[in-house]
Amino acid sequence: MYYLARVHAYDAMGYVVISAELKESTGAPGSELHTVLTTSTRLDGVGEDEPARWLRDALVGLAETL
Repeated sequence: MYYLARVHAYDAMGYVVISAELKESTGAPGSELHTVLTTSTRLDGVGEDEPARWLRDALVGLAETL
């Protein structure tokens, strides 16, 4: 079994919106991916212009919703 996660984050109009989708598969040849979790959150933007800090803040905000 394996997991595939897709995380999207964007900063617009004073907010940072983060969403994630987690899919799983058995890993067997021809097996399909099935969505097992979807989540999203919205944070107030703080005007962060350091890319690594912006990403960290977005990921921490998402992690706090799990």
